[in-house]
Amino acid sequence: MLATLTPEAVDRRRIEDLAPLKSYVAGNLVLVGDAAHAMAPHLGRGGGESLVDGLALADALVAAPSVTAGLARYDAARRRPSQRAVAGSRLMNRISNQLRHPWLRDTLVTAAGKAAARRRHTPSSAG
Repeated sequence: MLATLTPEAVDRRRIEDLAPLKSYVAGNLVLVGDAAHAMAPHLGRGGGESLVDGLALADALVAAPSVTAGLARYDAARRRPSQRAVAGSRLMNRISNQLRHPWLRDTLVTAAGKAAARRRHTPSSAG
């Protein structure tokens, strides 16, 4: 298969993400998924983040006294976490593109994984 591949047949696209937005809500319009926080596929979280948005929006609307309050609640709940995922994906995109220096890429990816693991595991108090 590889022998039959021509350079013209390769689909090359620039991978881009969305700059952070100040709000995912404008009046009664709400942004979810890629419309709110498009990200490169380097963390494998794009589709999952969209599902979380949908659930968070439903929860916020059910819990709020009005649609306006529910949308504000959704924005407050989802904007910061989803923008962190975009930033992480952007970082992994930059790291993975260090193809001229694979040892540097591998070192950075390993360090990023260890840092993420440390953030997930908070030390328990001895006592």
